Amino acid sequence: MQFPVDYSPAWWPAEDVVADMVQTQLDRCDPGGVACTWLPTNTEAIIADGGAVVRVHAMPGIVEDRVLRYVPVQLEVLAATRKTSTQVFDFVSDMLCTEYVAGGIVPRADGSITPIRGFAVSETPQQLVFDDPDDRLVSGTFVLATGKRR
Repeated sequence: MQFPVDYSPAWWPAEDVVADMVQTQLDRCDPGGVACTWLPTNTEAIIADGGAVVRVHAMPGIVEDRVLRYVPVQLEVLAATRKTSTQVFDFVSDMLCTEYVAGGIVPRADGSITPIRGFAVSETPQQLVFDDPDDRLVSGTFVLATGKRR
């Protein structure tokens, strides 16, 4: 879709930012995995090779004082077993919440960078609802805080 030439998005693309954050952590693992917003066609091959797939789903979130945006983001991990999925989830959660709890600069897959204001486990006990009957799936909700794009 072509948008008007004078249009510039006000906010950073939350799903893409978090997918890049997750991919950076998966790349540190052996074997690694894939961060995505939709399951790739080779999901089972990635899992069979010992890797994991992490789906990233974001909701619109809320805007505070027209300056900060808080976006609920659900991470869904799928690996060979539920135990492995839980271990991958815990690793990614620990790394991202430690590195970005007070904000920071996210290196993006395209070589650019995105500043964020914070990333933390969501205080809400309810997870975002995405049907997936696979018992290997482990999920949790986080909150990504960003400022407006300049």
